[in-house]
Amino acid sequence: MNKPFPGNCPDDELFVRAFMKEADLKEKEILISHVLDCPRCRKKFYVMQQLQKEVRTINIPREVRHSTFRINQTVAVLAGALLFLVAAIFFLIKLDKSPAYRGDGFGVVVLIAPEGTLKNPPAAFSWRPKKGTDAYSFRLVDDDLNTILATGGVQTKLSLGESVRSKLIRGRSYIWTIEAFDDQGKKIASGSKSFKID
Repeated sequence: MNKPFPGNCPDDELFVRAFMKEADLKEKEILISHVLDCPRCRKKFYVMQQLQKEVRTINIPREVRHSTFRINQTVAVLAGALLFLVAAIFFLIKLDKSPAYRGDGFGVVVLIAPEGTLKNPPAAFSWRPKKGTDAYSFRLVDDDLNTILATGGVQTKLSLGESVRSKLIRGRSYIWTIEAFDDQGKKIASGSKSFKID
């Protein structure tokens, strides 16, 4: 994968913007590509993902929805949840004594298609052969880091069946990654691209 944060990890602002749905598609691609490779940022991402799920489950009783005072209390609860999220991120950073992601100097797999905004779910993914590669690993994730498909093989093209294509939802962003491995099973290169289905 392209390493957009040489020598360090993305700042917390990008994580928050991604979870607040304020990040653009390229920023999401960069963040998710990094999270897939960086154990420390993956922990941070999962904490934020879990907190986001918990905040969505807050049930506001009907009689509370019509009271200005009660709505202000709800806003306060949500602000508290956000504060908790930030505290959890800093706690994870302090707890994790492993060094920050520093990149691995891998080569790049050149991905061909799909990319950008699409009218329909893609039928196939393709990339250029990488010299010295014995096998490829393919992963397709949504912008919440849910894996849609993970598989491997030796080909430089992967066709999607209708059962997988039906899981791709209009209005969502998706990131696909390819990792190349040599005959010893060592990762020698990677690449990522993103697309959105309109």
